Amino acid sequence: MRPGIATSLLSSSRRPASVEGQEGPLLALLDAAVGKAFSALCRPVQKNLAVLTVAFLRVLGAVRSGHGQLSLAALFRVLPTAGTPHAREKRLHRFLRNPRLDPRSVTDGLARLIFGSRGRGLWPILFDQTKAGATQALFAGVPFQGRALPLAVYTFQYPWQEKTARSQNQLEEVFLADIETALPTRVRPVFIGGAMHGRRCSGSRIVKVVSTSFVDARARASNIRARVVS
Repeated sequence: MRPGIATSLLSSSRRPASVEGQEGPLLALLDAAVGKAFSALCRPVQKNLAVLTVAFLRVLGAVRSGHGQLSLAALFRVLPTAGTPHAREKRLHRFLRNPRLDPRSVTDGLARLIFGSRGRGLWPILFDQTKAGATQALFAGVPFQGRALPLAVYTFQYPWQEKTARSQNQLEEVFLADIETALPTRVRPVFIGGAMHGRRCSGSRIVKVVSTSFVDARARASNIRARVVS
């Protein structure tokens, strides 16, 4: 490609159509997979979820600034859609604010992808709390080859503003109950969290709602001891 053409493409505010065409086969495959696994979500949300997944894969495969941190700006720049960068930014923000993007339905779909028809018996599920800026997040994942496959994420902020739960303790109860509801009937989850979460989840909650085992992992010296509460 001649330097003049390259400069023209880089300075253009509108993405050339060939860029979308390059991602067409991958986007079609992801769209079909998302439609099957996330059947509870409406069709526009499914399509946007597939588009965002392609963008996420492109960001992971590229060099990122900011010490490798993921940002919304990095995602909307590589969305495989036509239009100006501002149009892609607006599309991403509309999708993230869409009330039809139900976190419970997302967890249901992720559970289908992770466990499929082969999931059965006891499965460890890791859960903890983290934050990104002012946003707090409860997250859960399934261990796989030294990493954790994402299963559920619920976010909240301080001071407490959530309408679905009176306190963080109650939100954690709802969080774990939603995860168990999303799992295949033959899967019995073993929730693994820190001692703080073990104290917050009452024994009746574990027996009545989860009806599984709860592992309270505590690190002492270089050993990790597990206390199983039925």
